[in-house]
Amino acid sequence: MLLPARVVQGHFGGGCATTVNLYNNGSMISPEWNDSISSLRNHSGGNLCFYEHAGFAGDVINVGNGASVANLHTYSMGDKITSWRPC
Repeated sequence: MLLPARVVQGHFGGGCATTVNLYNNGSMISPEWNDSISSLRNHSGGNLCFYEHAGFAGDVINVGNGASVANLHTYSMGDKITSWRPC
């Protein structure tokens, strides 16, 4: 199942933004995005959980469909995301 989400290195309005397609098996984010996501938007049709460590471990932030987090540092998750999955 494809789960589109927009992730940003830097914050919305700055930094390098790209749209990535997330799959259910997101136990490890791709190396170029590991620990470098500062903002995100969820357009998946459901909730997505983003985790601090590989294998869905560590701190987590739940982002509902259509929601965005402009600054993950506000939630102590900036530049820390390593895995994700629907939740």
